[in-house]
Order: sequence, then structure tokens, then C-alpha cells
Amino acid sequence: MLTGVRFDGEEAKRLGIAHFCEDDAAAVNVRLEQVLASVRRCGPQANRMTKELLFHYMDQGLAPTLEFAGKLFADCMLGDEAKEGVASFVEKRKPRWADQD
Repeated sequence: MLTGVRFDGEEAKRLGIAHFCEDDAAAVNVRLEQVLASVRRCGPQANRMTKELLFHYMDQGLAPTLEFAGKLFADCMLGDEAKEGVASFVEKRKPRWADQD
């Protein structure tokens, strides 16, 4: 970014700046739906807490974030969403949040 060098999507992927590189808008839309489906498989509260953790790290740094992460993890594991996740696994069914697309 500091040099102003221009590069295409393939180079961005090679450099690790991008995860995917698609050829056209239709392929981008297909990839977007795949990524969103993957995100939706996770519990919404777990997704929210993951975002919170990332923002905490950007603001506070590693050491305070590690302590914060432990608290978030404990909160997640003791909550209703974790209970539903475990129950759905044991019962071999999708968790309730997976049906709320």
C-alpha cells in the first residue's frame, strides 16, 4: 500500500492478501454464498463473540486479549447456544440456528 504498486487478484491471493480469486461476477456470487453458508453453520453468538475478540485484539493487543478470550470462551461454553450445539451433535441433527437462514 505504501508503494502504490498495482496487482491483480491472483497476485493478491499469492501474497496472502486475498483468500479467493474468481474470474467473473457470477463466480464471485457463487463463492460468496459458499462463504456465507460456512459462516451460518457456526452459532450466531459464537460468531458475534469472535468478532468482538478480533476488535478487542486490534484495540488492546495480545496479552489483554488472551485473558478476554478465556472469559468469552467460558461464556460461550456455558450458554444456551453451546448446549444446543452439543445436543444437535449428539442427536445427529442440525442446530436450531442452521434453520434460520
